[in-house]
Amino acid sequence: MSNYDPLAEMSTDNLSVEELVPVGYKKTEVGVIPEDWDVKSVSEAFEVCNNLRFPISSQDRARMAGPYPYYGPTK
Repeated sequence: MSNYDPLAEMSTDNLSVEELVPVGYKKTEVGVIPEDWDVKSVSEAFEVCNNLRFPISSQDRARMAGPYPYYGPTK
């Protein structure tokens, strides 16, 4: 068997983004994903069940702010 791949030699210079997306996939803001997938935020995709942590005040939370949103108990 040969490892020759005729698609590897194709020029993509004149193709649009839609032509580069494989059949069964779609282009989204996060990249190319299967057509039957959806892009959602973590808060939309998951129910956070974290009843082992105690609530903290908004002031305490502001001091711990980082680059990612925090989903947890607040007083």
